[in-house]
Amino acid sequence: MCPRLGVASPPAKLKSFKNDLAPTLFYFDIFSTDLFRTPIMPLPMRIDRLSNGESIFILIPNLNALENTLDELDLSFNLTKFYIEGLKNLIIYGKRKYKEITYRELSFATLLKWFDSSINLESEIPSLRQDFYFLISEYLKFYISIENESIKIGSEEYILKNLDYCETNIKYFKEKIENNKIQIIERGQLKEVKLYREKKGKYYPDIIPIEVEHKKKNKVNKLTFVPYLIYDDLFDCFAYNKKLLDEENQAPIDTMIWNNKGIINKRSNIEKNNQDFSIKNFKLSKINLEHLL
Repeated sequence: MCPRLGVASPPAKLKSFKNDLAPTLFYFDIFSTDLFRTPIMPLPMRIDRLSNGESIFILIPNLNALENTLDELDLSFNLTKFYIEGLKNLIIYGKRKYKEITYRELSFATLLKWFDSSINLESEIPSLRQDFYFLISEYLKFYISIENESIKIGSEEYILKNLDYCETNIKYFKEKIENNKIQIIERGQLKEVKLYREKKGKYYPDIIPIEVEHKKKNKVNKLTFVPYLIYDDLFDCFAYNKKLLDEENQAPIDTMIWNNKGIINKRSNIEKNNQDFSIKNFKLSKINLEHLL
């Protein structure tokens, strides 16, 4: 047998950090791809945590504010289906990237360990909850404007609406970065911390410690996260989408995809006795992993 000189073996495990909280939120993208047909996108794509069976902190938006917005817009929003599609996309991407890197299949047992640990984490990051609410509510406003104004999909007006949606998010996350502050909870008290620090003309993202409870283990640990990276990623995503729209390189999705998937709908189109519009009782623990695979 010929020796394989200078060829490194693929890693069996991706590098990750034990004390990383890895907050993850989801947003409605305006473009689909071959991999993400239903583009509810997780951010960031922490495949290291997923492939190692280590938890991420799955963020929940401000549900009271979201329910008020749904009432104002007269919309139904199935939050459980929204999370199922987003988590499914994360798993699909994670399995593909893991196989590309390691040449191995990601096991169901590893995914089960990752998911079980993730849905049992509990912490409070008020700013990120509000930002997550903003992301969803702005898309809902975009969606209902298309419906109410009977805008034709693919028309110039439709492209302009998509551009407005991107620009709204670009402005919001640009301001979040420039304001350089985020609210967390520390020892039961609201505390404001910086996203980054400046030194000799260079900017350094801050690593923020936060208390996190693992409900199943009945244990509280202090984990860390870097909020600046989340805001920077979101800014980049919407800036890139705007660039694609400006250059007419790709057509945005038809918003009816959300109606067809049962994720967003006008309440007037649904029999009220068959639909609970409230989302206040949403629980991650109600999601079955088998729905994601």
